[in-house]
Amino acid sequence: MTSVEGQGAGEPEDIVNWDGVLSPQERQRIIARIHSAFGAVGARIPDIEVIDGERQNLRETIFEYLGKPSPTREDIEKADRLAAGLERKVGQLEDRLRKDELSERAAVDLMREALGVLRALQHLRNFRDPERGPLARKAVLSRVDDERRWLDFIRKVRL
Repeated sequence: MTSVEGQGAGEPEDIVNWDGVLSPQERQRIIARIHSAFGAVGARIPDIEVIDGERQNLRETIFEYLGKPSPTREDIEKADRLAAGLERKVGQLEDRLRKDELSERAAVDLMREALGVLRALQHLRNFRDPERGPLARKAVLSRVDDERRWLDFIRKVRL
């Protein structure tokens, strides 16, 4: 699998045309993907992420939180601080996507990083409100299935 495969609906191949130049339309499609309700579905949480100048083992930390059967108040406070840092990180990545002179590859990599951070953020929100987690997951999976069916339909109609 190449670095651009396996991202689910809205594959990066569909977002940019890989002609070497990031056009304003491609930039907008990348930003729209980050803001999509389903953008982070299937995204890979980064192993390591620098958040507020501190290097974090993000994936490991998220899965440690998710593995706790009954979080303590301290766990929730730490998760809230991490979530706030992740929100700032997504904002920084989006600013770079909006303002920096980027190649298509660099823009897609930033998009992937932002989507992975957003996925981690979703897990932290579910950790904070465990009652919402399983129901929210079921609803999201249902919407993802619906979106995939629509995308398959659209692809078939285009052919």
